[in-house]
Order: sequence, then C-alpha cells, then structure tokens
Amino acid sequence: MVYMVSFLAGPVCAIFNSSLRQGHVPKIWKQANIIPVPKIHPSKLVENDLRPISFTATLSKILESFVGRWILEAVGHQPDTNQYGALKEISASHALVSVLHHWSTALDNGNSVYALFVDYSKVFDRLNNRLY
Repeated sequence: MVYMVSFLAGPVCAIFNSSLRQGHVPKIWKQANIIPVPKIHPSKLVENDLRPISFTATLSKILESFVGRWILEAVGHQPDTNQYGALKEISASHALVSVLHHWSTALDNGNSVYALFVDYSKVFDRLNNRLY
C-alpha cells in the first residue's frame, strides 16, 4: 500500500510523494547538525559534561511523522501490552508502575522477585561506527 501526501504545498508534496514511491530519502535529510549542550554549568570535562543534541532537517521530520502515523495505523492494537517505548501517551513511568505492580503482586502471593539491572550508559559511544 502506498500512501500519498496531498495537502502540502506543490514542490514539497512532489518531493514527499517521490520519496515514498522510490523508497528513498534525500541524503541531506539524513544529516544532522550536532550541538554540544552542557549537562552541568560550568563544564569541567568535555567527554563527560556535554551531551550532543542533533538537529535534523525539518522536512525529514515531517515526512517521518507521516510514515510513523501510517505504521501505527497499520499496526493498530497489535503491539505487546508490555511495549512502553515509541508509543503515544506511554512513557517510562508506565513501565515503572507496571514493574512495581508485578513485583508487589508476586511478594503478596509469597513468591520471590528477582531483578537484573544492566547499565547501558554510553553504549552508543562504544559501538563500532563503521558498521552503520
């Protein structure tokens, strides 16, 4: 199924529809301007006290929102009930409440609760960026 964008201005609409038909996004839309933002003021160490904020092309974000909406419409109610990321009106707080509920129920029933916590801090800084 191919969705077309029809309510945008002429040239932008043509670019979006061409991108959807060809399954190709212009390379410049994939580029980002990265701005370092301090986590603490004043910053002491560049490696630890700055976080990167990426600014991508506005047209790319608009097209992405259309495609994201179409995917969610197609998937509908099919995501797992334990899916807490990348869905509207669902957050990490919902995940935390769910986990606490399951743990409390288990303890109330005399069962044990085992938990494993993994810290993925700076995981993307350690990936081999030649792979992507």
